[in-house]
Amino acid sequence: MSRTIGTMRSRRRTPDRTRLPGAPGLVFTLVAALTAATAAPSIAQQTTETGDETASIDAEVLEVFEEKGSADVWIVLEDRADLSAAAEVSDWADRGEAVVDTLQEHAEQSQAEAVALLTESAAEFTPYWISNRILVRSASESLANSITQVPGVERVALPSVLEIPEPLEKTEADAVVDAIEWGIGSINADDVWADHGVTGEGIVVGSIDTGAEFDHPALIDAYRGNLGNGGFDHDHNWFDPSNACGSPSVAPCDNNGHGSHVTGTMTGDDGAGNQIGVAPGAQWISAKGCESTGCSDSSLLASGQWILAPTDTDGQNPRADLRPHVVNNSWGSSNGSIIDPWYDEIVGAWTASGIFGLFSNGNSGPGCNTTGSPADSALSYGVGAYDVNNDIAYFSSRGPGADGDIRPSISAPGVNVRSSVPGGGYSSYNGTSMAAPHVAGAVALLWSAAPSLVGDIDGTRALLDTTAIDVDDTTCGGTAEDNNVWGEGRLDIAAAVDAAPRGDTGILAGTVTDTATGEPVSGAQIAVSGPQERAATADEDGTFSLTLAVGDYAVTGSAFGYGSADGSAAVLAGETATVDLALTAVPTRTVFGQVADSAGTGLSGIDVAFDGGVLAPVTTDANGGFTFDAVPEGTYELSAGGSGCVGDQSRELVVAGGNTVANFSLPDITDTHGNFCRTEGDAFVAGDTPVSLTGDDAQTTVALPFPVGFYGQQYDQAYVSTNGFLSFTAPATSYLNGALPSSAAPNGAVYPFWDDLTVDSSSGVFTGLSGDEGEREFVIEWRNVRILASQARITFSVAFQEAGGLTFNYAELPSGVPAALGSSATVGIENASGTDALQYSFNSAVLAEGTSIRFDEPDAGFLTGTVVDANDGLPVGGASVAVSQRGSVLNTVTTADDGTFVAQQLLGYYTVSVGKEDYSEFTTTAYLGENRETVTVDAELTTARGEASPGDVSWIVPQDATRSTSVTLSNTGDHDLSWAISERGGDRVNQTPAQAELLAEVRSEADRSAVDTRANYTEEEIADLAGAAPLAEGEVLASWDVDEVDTAWGVGVNESVWISDPVSITNTEFATDGSATGRTFDADWAGTWNADLAYDSRNGLLCQVNVGGDNGIHCWDEADGSVGYSITGSPWSDTSQRGLAYRADDDSFYIGGWNEGVIYHVAGSSHSEPGSLLASCTAPETGVAGLAYHPVAGTLWVTTNSPTDTIYQIDPATCAVISTVAFPETVQFAGAGAELDADGALWVTSQVSNTAYLIDSGVPVSTDVPWLKQKVTTGSLEPGDSIDVEVEIDTSGLESGVYQATLLFDTNAGRQPVVQVPVEVVVSGYWQGVSAGGVEEHVAADEIAFAPDQAYTEGSWGWIGEDSVTDAVGDNVEIVNTREDALYRSQRSDLEAYRFDDLPAGTYEVTLGFAELKRSPKVDWRKFDVTLNDQVALLGYDIAQTVGGRAADQRVYTVTIDEGESLDIEFLNRRSYQPAAINNVEVVHRPDW
Repeated sequence: MSRTIGTMRSRRRTPDRTRLPGAPGLVFTLVAALTAATAAPSIAQQTTETGDETASIDAEVLEVFEEKGSADVWIVLEDRADLSAAAEVSDWADRGEAVVDTLQEHAEQSQAEAVALLTESAAEFTPYWISNRILVRSASESLANSITQVPGVERVALPSVLEIPEPLEKTEADAVVDAIEWGIGSINADDVWADHGVTGEGIVVGSIDTGAEFDHPALIDAYRGNLGNGGFDHDHNWFDPSNACGSPSVAPCDNNGHGSHVTGTMTGDDGAGNQIGVAPGAQWISAKGCESTGCSDSSLLASGQWILAPTDTDGQNPRADLRPHVVNNSWGSSNGSIIDPWYDEIVGAWTASGIFGLFSNGNSGPGCNTTGSPADSALSYGVGAYDVNNDIAYFSSRGPGADGDIRPSISAPGVNVRSSVPGGGYSSYNGTSMAAPHVAGAVALLWSAAPSLVGDIDGTRALLDTTAIDVDDTTCGGTAEDNNVWGEGRLDIAAAVDAAPRGDTGILAGTVTDTATGEPVSGAQIAVSGPQERAATADEDGTFSLTLAVGDYAVTGSAFGYGSADGSAAVLAGETATVDLALTAVPTRTVFGQVADSAGTGLSGIDVAFDGGVLAPVTTDANGGFTFDAVPEGTYELSAGGSGCVGDQSRELVVAGGNTVANFSLPDITDTHGNFCRTEGDAFVAGDTPVSLTGDDAQTTVALPFPVGFYGQQYDQAYVSTNGFLSFTAPATSYLNGALPSSAAPNGAVYPFWDDLTVDSSSGVFTGLSGDEGEREFVIEWRNVRILASQARITFSVAFQEAGGLTFNYAELPSGVPAALGSSATVGIENASGTDALQYSFNSAVLAEGTSIRFDEPDAGFLTGTVVDANDGLPVGGASVAVSQRGSVLNTVTTADDGTFVAQQLLGYYTVSVGKEDYSEFTTTAYLGENRETVTVDAELTTARGEASPGDVSWIVPQDATRSTSVTLSNTGDHDLSWAISERGGDRVNQTPAQAELLAEVRSEADRSAVDTRANYTEEEIADLAGAAPLAEGEVLASWDVDEVDTAWGVGVNESVWISDPVSITNTEFATDGSATGRTFDADWAGTWNADLAYDSRNGLLCQVNVGGDNGIHCWDEADGSVGYSITGSPWSDTSQRGLAYRADDDSFYIGGWNEGVIYHVAGSSHSEPGSLLASCTAPETGVAGLAYHPVAGTLWVTTNSPTDTIYQIDPATCAVISTVAFPETVQFAGAGAELDADGALWVTSQVSNTAYLIDSGVPVSTDVPWLKQKVTTGSLEPGDSIDVEVEIDTSGLESGVYQATLLFDTNAGRQPVVQVPVEVVVSGYWQGVSAGGVEEHVAADEIAFAPDQAYTEGSWGWIGEDSVTDAVGDNVEIVNTREDALYRSQRSDLEAYRFDDLPAGTYEVTLGFAELKRSPKVDWRKFDVTLNDQVALLGYDIAQTVGGRAADQRVYTVTIDEGESLDIEFLNRRSYQPAAINNVEVVHRPDW
């Protein structure tokens, strides 16, 4: 993604403010005031614990965090340096050093805490000192938040890109114009040349722009880096912070043309009629603050800092004494009436050091309030534009500026301005960008003519202003003499020079010749010292001439290949003093040698150069050889330039007495892992298979045909991005490239050309495979992709070799486009943690078409093995395998779900340590002695294992009761088991027994291919079940519409989310935020349709239920949709199923559906009989739609399709319900597929609303269950030990109903750390026990109280019958068939009934207890009938005949009681028999029935 944004640190212009004077003492106060008053849109400031305000984060920064997760940010500090003392230093060199020292010391102190935080966070950052701020690359939001807490930080802002104003018209111009350019004549610069003999000598002008073509005929002579002998020294004369012109960027270039045009207007003259420059005698230097058409604020800031103290091309050895006198800035932001003072600190520092900085006013006219920034700043000198007719240019931006200041400050020629452009040509441009360099050149003339003005910014501005030609135009405010259209008026430099304090001058001239031949020495360097310090270069005829202030001067001449010569002269007013110099040539010799790598192999294409460019560099041949034919005797520094693969090397070279040999052995550039690289010739192999990957910032997964070894890891797939890179570890699409290594994503990546690219309809990504087994090569090609910033199209690839190594190949890279050569790209490789990398280049135009870069590592082998659990022999996935030497860990890999691992290591002895949380550590040694050798290291890890008995606990109790029981926890593992109890759930079940029975019923007549179960239910049943969903709702963590499919059904999760569509019979991939990745595959193997999915992590395949056809499980490759394997088996595939889950530890599947309501456990592909039945159980509800296995809890999640769409968590061995969760929609028959993500959250789909939901499953998160307690909650068990944990329930305050909870034993067991014990409590709404004929309460063993008998009264309970009598036996009489003898020792007989009033509606369990109290009662002696609410319960019942004497007979019945109804237990005597008798009665409300 590309973006060009204006800076947002802004405030409105306030024209009514009083203009501040420009005295140096006030400048820096103004800088601080402006900056402090600036504020961008930002979040509200917070306060620290001490009450201090924290810094703000701009709103734009937060938007990028939201979109990308990280962002480059500026840390802007609030404190500013006081430069007033430094500005008072008089000596030019000392003044510059004083300013730099003050700024650097202040920045170091004020930034210390921020730098410490960034260093501790391993952030990539660049601190600046000319402006008190720090640039942080790829900062996370958490890091940004931390930064705001640092004292002194003002705000966190987003970097921006300012504009190079596009010239409004560009026209080619004649190669030679035999006349003065109109702009030069308009400002009377030619009069200064003629009248004062001044063309800018002794003055250096700088430019922050797009660069300059330094060898352009009109620019080459004035370039300060021109040594005058054909050689060049670019140190301190050229700066390219983005390395747009190379890496390192060692010579000026211009990829736009704007900078060359500007530079030509300041100093251009080719000596052949093209006098395009205002000050052709001045020298120029350049900083490329503008990468191409835009100028990033970081490059502008770095350039502004370099101007203050130029460095060499390596960014070292700053020299404030070599700073330019004038700096032109033809760039800015078109921000209308908004003031943006972000560059004020830079301008203020220039001013303090004596640099005259000026800015183009902008091309946004003719409206008022259109001046751009930084021209509108109170510190800046802004330049407007006029044409050959002395009319203001229509485009020239008008004022006012900051605080109501007049803008522009002055106006200069800016229409149809002819100047130099790259390629040695000339063009005419329009714009204030063309006007500003006229003023820059004019200042050079003024300071050259009047040296006392050098560094006097206020005095110089005053001279320019007061001598300008007034133009009356108050359209935008101001006066006739100074207004917001023209400023002070038209520039007249002749008048300014005439008014300047110049003093008397004369001319110093001479000729430099060869002592032996008398011939002139062209390009000889002349150094003059005296009242003025001046330098000159001899012309082709050896002559030189300087206009100097009167006085005595020492003169020294020198030239490459010659000795030096000295002279002196006295310069008198109006006269010419002559000093001729004769130079003696020194002998020349041949220098030759070879450049080789560390192995002694010659390196071709390496540049070998003399320091200072005294001779043209040469390039090594195919064998690494090079030759310089004529090198003058002397001592030199000779350098062999490296590349991204080999380092540079320099050596001292003494040439004397004969030919000299100079060999180089360039060191390999390697990373910590040992990877190295070599540049090679054309080895491009194109791909032949298109990849489904298009668009901007997109990615897709590509399966690798063979394992690829990379930084000690093995990978079988890659995430390929449109932005020119691929990652082995995670999908990534970052468009903003960065330096390597970096902890910011992407990581574990290969970067053949990481830039902001797009794959449009004219381009594509392709793969290809070639070669024989073991020697194969797999290529991924980006073909004809477009660089968004430059619109150039490029073709490149990465090729992986099966035998090891990889190669970047470059087929099409337009040579004239720096971006196509890598000026904004990263090239290299990086490990998975972002801590190690081999970076070939970063933002450097060093690539070339038809070349390749091969990456290799030293000889290595492979450590492989399988890690299993010692308790069950099953594989241990996720175990850490650390490979170390001498106590230092070199590599760490993680076992796959099948327990296997592969680690690639250099040859040698290693210690291998295997471990996982809650497992023992296994340690052994291994030796790799041969390249690509494989050594097997298997490990068996021991751990604790917890098992609970019984597996579930349940009670049926009355309200306000307590009960307890014991759960035995045993350690059946090999380590001590630590455990702690927690609870989950506890809610009342909302489903009635009848509803549960209805949901569990299998409907044999159902359509076996239907996508939902609606046809299985009648409308009445659907209405009845509408309110039967669980009360507990899972928190929805995320949800999104699945618009790309007709019906969202099955769910499969790897890192992305796959959703099946039974209508189109396809599978479509989505990112977890719901964005479609662009991949959709036909499920053409499906019989009728494709249902739920599960990810087989052992084989890296997505598996899916086939509804219809073979009813099997089909597992396919998510890279291309091809089926890897299929399994079927009996009885599960005899009918169609719906839900599917994969269990990695034993490579098995759970599969089930609503045609049977059975969940089958079946063998996976690694078993001897894939698909064979391992176990099965009946689901709690028949409408099984989706399944998902939780490996930590060892439980199975079941989504259903029914009128309730209940989601169950069950024990997969028994299908016992552990917990239930409500579906996130209330609409019926919405449930479909299910899958768990890596964090245990549950993905489900609604086939009604076409929505995907991510639900917090609550496993193993615990909550307090108020009615459930344990007396002991933590402990430890040695292997083989067990403990009985007493579990207590208390139903006080609970309503009648069924309550479910789960007891969680959280342990340190490696395999299954959480042991779950479901707890169910049925709380009865009515419970009455009666001891018939008894006179005392009896409490039974189950803690139920049986009340003493009582006669019935309305609204209560009791016996009915006038003739009823009681009987009893002694306490020592034993009653058999019961443990509750006391309840059978009393008896009521000859009664009519027992009645129970005020019963809540519902189902009741009625228990009747009978016993004959005689030892040997007669059979057929007592016989009677019993009815319950007129329904016959016992007919002709004879106790003695049934159980004999003194023996208990208990009968249990179910009765449904309607609202307001009583329970009548009637006893009907039979004639001629003894009357009916009853010993006890128990009436229990059963809300679970």
